[in-house]
Amino acid sequence: MKRLKLILVIISLLAHCATIVALCLLLAGCRQVNGLNGYGTGHDDSNTVNALPVAGTSSFASSTILFLKQEDANRWLEQKFPNFVSSGCLGITSPGLILTPTACIAYNAGFRSTETGAITLNDNSSTWVAMDENTSGSNAGLPNFTRAGSTHYLLDTLDVSQPTMPNDAQLIARVTTLGGAITAIDQSMKKTTPQTAGPAGAVGPAGSTGLTGATGAAGPAGPAPTGNIPQIVGYSGANVVEAETVSGAAGGDCTTVAFTRTGLNAYSLSVTGCTKTAGTAFGALATLGVGTSLSSGGGNLNLNMPATSCTNQFVTALTATGTGTCTTDTLASAQHANQGTTTTLLHGNGAGNPAFSAVSLTADVIGVLPLANMTPSVVSVTEPAPFTVSGTYTPHAGMLFAFVRCDGGGGAGGGAVGTAGTVNSGSGGGSGSYSEIMVTAAQVTADGGTETVTVGLGGTAGTAGNHPGNNAGDTSFGTRCIGKGGTGGNAGNALGQVAGGPGGVAGTGTVTSVGNDGQNNVVSSSIVMVPTIPLGGAGPWGGQVNASTGVGAGGCFTGGTAKGFGTGGEGSICYNANASGAGSQGAPGVVIVTEYNSQ
Repeated sequence: MKRLKLILVIISLLAHCATIVALCLLLAGCRQVNGLNGYGTGHDDSNTVNALPVAGTSSFASSTILFLKQEDANRWLEQKFPNFVSSGCLGITSPGLILTPTACIAYNAGFRSTETGAITLNDNSSTWVAMDENTSGSNAGLPNFTRAGSTHYLLDTLDVSQPTMPNDAQLIARVTTLGGAITAIDQSMKKTTPQTAGPAGAVGPAGSTGLTGATGAAGPAGPAPTGNIPQIVGYSGANVVEAETVSGAAGGDCTTVAFTRTGLNAYSLSVTGCTKTAGTAFGALATLGVGTSLSSGGGNLNLNMPATSCTNQFVTALTATGTGTCTTDTLASAQHANQGTTTTLLHGNGAGNPAFSAVSLTADVIGVLPLANMTPSVVSVTEPAPFTVSGTYTPHAGMLFAFVRCDGGGGAGGGAVGTAGTVNSGSGGGSGSYSEIMVTAAQVTADGGTETVTVGLGGTAGTAGNHPGNNAGDTSFGTRCIGKGGTGGNAGNALGQVAGGPGGVAGTGTVTSVGNDGQNNVVSSSIVMVPTIPLGGAGPWGGQVNASTGVGAGGCFTGGTAKGFGTGGEGSICYNANASGAGSQGAPGVVIVTEYNSQ
């Protein structure tokens, strides 16, 4: 373990010795250079920019390394040598907005900087590209520049004129982008390796003055620049934008006019110091050759126009003295020409702008529209034959609307069972219900152009004896008008009282009505009375049959046939007889159509 510690101490001493040797060589080199340039050895060769490391301290090695890294650069900066590009840093136009200059070696503030990174540019902009010795943070001497990622490059899109560089930075290029591509690169400001001036030659003795000779031929090109003036890399300056202002006396009533180029293809014209007493016309700007037109880029153009007050009016013109002309707004004026059409109205909008649209009789008209305001037209009435059997309705040409009436079929009367010495009967059948509706041509067209008509049949009589009458069928005009069929009458048996058959229930339509019930049955335990047959319910157009039995010696009888449309059948009656009878059949329904046509 002691041997290992000894080895580490020896290595540390060797490192300190190597550092001291390097520092001595640096200082010796400085003395040797001074000697070669004629400065001699008597000067203070140990005077350095940075403090020399202190030998024997724990930080001697790290301080010496830092000293060696900074001393040359600081002496470069102190002697005011310019920053320059040693090689690379060249960019080319290309699609896209990413610029990747060639591998670059540059010196900034005496520090050697190498860079191979890329630059992302803004579109439709002009960007100054600079570089310094750092790869992070901002540069206090370049307030309008921002760092391009982790590179030595800094970018500026704010300055129009070429910005001034601090001691530790240099301009590399100005890049123009347009339409998502790099369209121009100006690197005329990029500096290359500076040239050092050689020593001055000896001055020869003055010669005697000779005779004036003939003009000699043009001499050769002069030598390259010498001294600390850097060479300039040539580049086309077609896209260089330098802000410049040309100004002079304006003439007339203004003092100064200035024409300024503010950017690439961007200019401004300002006229300043223009004053006039209120109500007095401005004189012509003869120097500009623009008549009496005035423009101001600085916001200090004082027209001194007199105030014009327009109540419920608007200004339509200005006089030579600046006084406004007030005009009353009227709808029937040129200011409102070409608005809407002859068949539209301006409708208000509480949540936005008003708009022109057609008149809506349901939304725009309140109350009853007077007949005098309507356009008269000739309307003919057509009444096709009633539908007494099922079929298809096809409207006539020019049909505007149709009035449709539907009646369901009537139910049949009930049967009866008789016994000698008594009177017994079945009850009457109920009539069909009634419906009506107004149907438009558009509705019929929507239904396919025709309507299916179904006429309900009357209820058929039941079997003689204790059997009710059969129910009737429904009547319909498509699905828009429906009349429901009546119910058959009840059978009479064993001298019991039974009710008549119910009329049809309400159907479909704008107006509907239920059917009429049939009459109750007739019963008696003696034959003293002369009975009548129970009647069926009457239809909308009547049709009941008042029939006496005419029983004579006795028997079972069936009522007469129901008449009209939708009437219920009569019940059967038995008088003083051990027999049975059947009720009568109900009447069928009907569909009646009345058309109103335009021709």
